[in-house]
Amino acid sequence: MKKILKYHEFYVFLTILLVSVMIEAVSGQFYTANNLVDNIRSFIPTALFSIALMFSLISGGIDLSFPSVAALSGYVVITLQNSWGGEGSLLTGYLLVILLGMCLGVLNGILIGYFKFPPMIVTLATGNVYLGIMQGVLRCHEIMLPKNLLDFGKKSLFVVSNQELDIQASMPVTILLVGAVVLVSWFILQRTMLGRGIFAVGGDIQSAARAGFRVVGIQIFVYGFAGAVAGLTGYTRYIMNLYCVPTSLIGIENDVIACTVLGGVRMTGGVGTIKGALLGTLLLTIVKNSLLLLNVPSYWQTMVSAIFIILGTGITAVQMIVSRKKNTINRLGEQA
Repeated sequence: MKKILKYHEFYVFLTILLVSVMIEAVSGQFYTANNLVDNIRSFIPTALFSIALMFSLISGGIDLSFPSVAALSGYVVITLQNSWGGEGSLLTGYLLVILLGMCLGVLNGILIGYFKFPPMIVTLATGNVYLGIMQGVLRCHEIMLPKNLLDFGKKSLFVVSNQELDIQASMPVTILLVGAVVLVSWFILQRTMLGRGIFAVGGDIQSAARAGFRVVGIQIFVYGFAGAVAGLTGYTRYIMNLYCVPTSLIGIENDVIACTVLGGVRMTGGVGTIKGALLGTLLLTIVKNSLLLLNVPSYWQTMVSAIFIILGTGITAVQMIVSRKKNTINRLGEQA
């Protein structure tokens, strides 16, 4: 129990339980099958984005370009598939969008790793460049999806219904993509030397270099991986919506930052877990969806995201202060 109480994720989980009980007490609809499935459906794209952002935060950087990477990659691939007369398998589309997203992310990594530019400035700038290419050069507009993508978007693992309200909700097949990305990310971070290097670079980049880690290569990988996941997410989001609206992803970075920080991923680098990022995403998804369930105006959602960012960073700051005090006390004890 003492070990569990030390984990940030445990308190996020307790908060989820408390919030869900409170919403159920007020609305009486939270634990209905259709509402739970709707929450998971909303959870899917944000969870994927949170994993992408988590990698850059753990490495001591930040990626603010992922919404533009997702929007541009998904739009380009769907446009190509439409130009092919709807030909091209779903697997081909995913491979292309992952490759394109990775290339856009690698550009961030090169600028940050080789040229030592600040991550926030680089990703903010490239995000605007990608957005400009999409809106100015490609003159993006809303487009229909090819039939094979529409068919995949309509597929579901199961369907639940609420007889009282006479509504249904389906569990999308794309939830399996979240599981696949989570497994790959967990393996990289927990079972490879590359994962150790990502944490080491985020903890202290100079110490990581002295320890033999290839800092530049790690940074390029981190942003390339984030771009690949972002591209996959944008494509998946369009498929789930059964329609491609390129600008629908712009501005989602506030929610994603709130989710990851709330889940215990430190913006100072070196600390973070996948389960924490997912729990933070689930908490914010539940809160925002429940505001609609309780008939709260949608403009309050922006304020809720801002509050969660403040809470997440505040918790991180307190943890760092406590950690420093403990280290100071231990050093004084050793000197005595």
